[in-house]
Amino acid sequence: MRNTLFTVVILLVSMHMFGQGIEFQSYTFDDALAKAKKEDKLIFIDCYTQWCGPCKVLTKSIFPQKEVGDFFNKKFISLKMDMEAGEGINLAKKYTISAYPTLLFLDANGDVIRKEVGMKRADELIKNAKDAANPYNTQEALVKRYANGERDLEFLNLYVRSLLASGKKDKLDEVGKDFAEHISENELINPEVLFILFNTVALKYKSDLFYSILENKEKFLAHTSVKPKDYDQLIQQSMNYYLYDITQTGSLEELDEAILETHGVYIYDDQPMTEANMYDEWYIANKQYDKWFDRTAKFARDILAQDAIYGSRIANNILNKVTGKFAGEINEEVCNSAIKLAKEVHEVNPDNYVTYFYTTKLYVKIGDRENALANINTCIEKEFKAKKGKSKNKRISDLKEDVLAM
Repeated sequence: MRNTLFTVVILLVSMHMFGQGIEFQSYTFDDALAKAKKEDKLIFIDCYTQWCGPCKVLTKSIFPQKEVGDFFNKKFISLKMDMEAGEGINLAKKYTISAYPTLLFLDANGDVIRKEVGMKRADELIKNAKDAANPYNTQEALVKRYANGERDLEFLNLYVRSLLASGKKDKLDEVGKDFAEHISENELINPEVLFILFNTVALKYKSDLFYSILENKEKFLAHTSVKPKDYDQLIQQSMNYYLYDITQTGSLEELDEAILETHGVYIYDDQPMTEANMYDEWYIANKQYDKWFDRTAKFARDILAQDAIYGSRIANNILNKVTGKFAGEINEEVCNSAIKLAKEVHEVNPDNYVTYFYTTKLYVKIGDRENALANINTCIEKEFKAKKGKSKNKRISDLKEDVLAM
C-alpha cells in the first residue's frame, strides 16, 4: 500500500511539472506573424536540428514544464523548426543561425528582440522570455531610447545584444564608434565595456582607449565575471584587425614589421597561429596560392606531428579552403599536394571522416572517379560509425551523387 501511494504521488508531481508546457504550433512562419499581430503576442522559435543533443533535452525536460508553459503560452506564439529542413533552412539564413539550440524571440514584425544560444534551465528560459516580453526592450523601443540619448552601460549592453541578434552590422559599427569616443575614465573599469567593445569591434589598435585598457588589465581581471580569455580576446581582436588591414594593402615586409611591433605590445597564447594566418591572408590577397598552400601545409604537418586531433583540424581547414573558397583558383599541382596532406591525416587520424570528405572533393576536381568513389564510401562508413548511425549528412550524400555522376 505504501509503495502504491508513493507511485501515485510521483505521478501527480510529474503531471504537475510536465503536463502543461509550451504549446508549440504548426503554423508557417508567415502565419505565425499574422497570428502574433492579431493576438498582440510575440513569437518564440525553438531552432533545432535532428542531431543536436541539447535540443532534445530542452524538448524532453524543459519545454514541458508547467511554469515554463504558463508564461510562454500567454505571451508567445511558439514554433519548433528544424533549421536543416523545410522553412527552417531559409530562417537559419535570415537570422544567421549556426549553433544549436538557438532560441529566437521575435516581435510580430519578425524583428529580433533576443537570441539565446545553448541549453537553458527552466528559470533561465523564463527570465529570457520575460526580458523579451518587456515592451521597453523591443528593438523599436531600444532604437528610440538610443536616439533619445540613453547611454548607460546596462542599456548599451542590451542594445548591442539586440543589434547582434538581428545582424545589423552598420548600426553596431555606429554604436561602437560613438561608445569608444565618449567613454569616460569613471566608466572604463567595467565588464560591460569589454563586451560592448568586442561585439562592436570598436577598439582600435594603438588608440588612447587601447592603451588605457592595457594599463588597467589587472583591474579588469579583478572582476569575478571577467575571465582572462575575455580580456585577451578583445586585445587580440584589436591587433588582428590592424594586421589584417596590412595583409590586404601592404607589402610582405610591412607585415613582417607590424607583427614584430605587436610582440612588444601584448603576447597571448594563440599568437603564433594567428600570425601564421596573417601570412596566409597576405599570400591569398596577392593570389600566390601555391605559396599559401606550402606555408599552411607545413604548419599543419608540424602540428600533426605533435597532436593528431588538433593537427587534423588545421589540415581540414586548409582542405576546406582548397576545395571550397579557392577551388576556382587552385591548379592541379596544388590539388595533388593537398591530396598528399590528406593522406598524412588519414595515417594519424584514420577515423576522421571529414578528411575523407575533402579528399573526395579533391579527386572529383582532378577527375579521378575511382579514388573519389573509394574515399566517399569510406567517408560514409566512418561518419556512420562516429554518429552511431543516428545522423545522415546531406553534404556527404550529395557528394556521393556527384561522384556517381562522373
